[in-house]
Amino acid sequence: HPPYAVTLSLLGHRRIAPLDVEGMYIIGEVPVLQFDDPVGSKEAAVGVAEALKTAKCVVVKGHGAFSAAESLVEAYHFITVLEFSSKVIYLTSLQGGLE
Repeated sequence: HPPYAVTLSLLGHRRIAPLDVEGMYIIGEVPVLQFDDPVGSKEAAVGVAEALKTAKCVVVKGHGAFSAAESLVEAYHFITVLEFSSKVIYLTSLQGGLE
């Protein structure tokens, strides 16, 4: 589970909008989903699948990230870009955000 993406979800982000150019270009905006039972529930499975129709990745609040792509390698790439972008957002926020 990507720790920075999960941290942003727990801090109340409803979406993760990359600040870095790579993140903007490769994954774009990533929705953060919240479910009463985020682990193994039908609600979560349906919600994640629905969100992945229009997003390259999704984050389930407090749990982790999911991606769908043409290959496992591409899905992994999307998740690593998400985590890097989440780290940039988090570290930028520690310095007071962007000017």
